[in-house]
Amino acid sequence: MSTNTALAPQQKKEVATATEAAEVSKSVRTVSPFDNHNAFVEAQRIANLLCSSSMVPYNFQGQSNLGNCVIALEMSRRMNMSVLAVMQGMYVIKGRPAWSSQFIVSAINKSNLFTRLQLETEGEGNSLRCRAWAFERSTGKKLMGIWITMEMAQKEGWISKEGSKWRTMPDQMIRYRAATFFGRLYCPDILMGLYAPDEVETFNSTPPAVMPVSPTSSTVTASITGTIGQLNALVQERDAEPEQAEIFDAVGAR
Repeated sequence: MSTNTALAPQQKKEVATATEAAEVSKSVRTVSPFDNHNAFVEAQRIANLLCSSSMVPYNFQGQSNLGNCVIALEMSRRMNMSVLAVMQGMYVIKGRPAWSSQFIVSAINKSNLFTRLQLETEGEGNSLRCRAWAFERSTGKKLMGIWITMEMAQKEGWISKEGSKWRTMPDQMIRYRAATFFGRLYCPDILMGLYAPDEVETFNSTPPAVMPVSPTSSTVTASITGTIGQLNALVQERDAEPEQAEIFDAVGAR
């Protein structure tokens, strides 16, 4: 019996959209969307393709998430990774972006800075502990991560928080946390300051209180003067932009 595996028209369109966005994103991989006007316009064009697809994660779908797509493009450029891989590996918890633990392990291994990440465990139950280690390729030195223990998980509140996976799969969670700590210690530039989702969930989501300040006439005058100076600088930069834009147009036309 033959099985019809043909894609529906809508599915074909979504696959083509995601594929085109991934291919086009290579053209701006070396230029930040925020470097110049042309790069920003190109990034928005790619972001429009991405947010129109239902194959990207929910936090990147729709015009309201166009900005999220532009940021994902910038992060993929910095990490030299596919924008689709970055999107799939990112979560937004309590308004904070976070990497999935699987993505963190993958990014560390793909960086080629170390040999493949290894996880060492000792004990079991409440005495279980784990640490990650690898050899640094440039020096051959063995780099040891810190021990993550169940006692630490208890004291830090990782186990007690509602819905914690530490209660049901501690062996898996302690390995993920050990890998995350290794990355934050030895290659923070790869993680770009982001945490794993279960770490973000332990953060206090209440923003710090901001004390109102009554501006004096001198501070208002200084603020206005500074703003005018910034606007004048922007005007001068804009006037010089056409010459730079012609250079980028010539490069893109090759």
